[in-house]
Amino acid sequence: MEGQPLLYITSPSFIVNIETTIETIQQEESTSIFVPTQVLETKNALLEKQLNFFSKPMREPRMLLFIMNDGERIYASIQKLQGEEVLLNCLNKERWINANNIATIQHTV
Repeated sequence: MEGQPLLYITSPSFIVNIETTIETIQQEESTSIFVPTQVLETKNALLEKQLNFFSKPMREPRMLLFIMNDGERIYASIQKLQGEEVLLNCLNKERWINANNIATIQHTV
């Protein structure tokens, strides 16, 4: 008895059918979440990059200062981007603005 295992369990041999395994893997549903990127169609590439960066979600919304082409100043956070339109959250009020009417964006502290 020396040299033999203390417990020996006989089991059938394990054969895997590769084709059925690949099919089941392909049929399984993914649990990952895909968030499509928001596409902007602005004339200014720098503003487009800033809008895409500042629109990414964070723990707390970023307060930004939007200076419009006509000189208007808007303190708000970006809620949504859609085409050339930007949805802002201005002191708990929603406001749509055209991205091409923005002169500059500044991050406020």
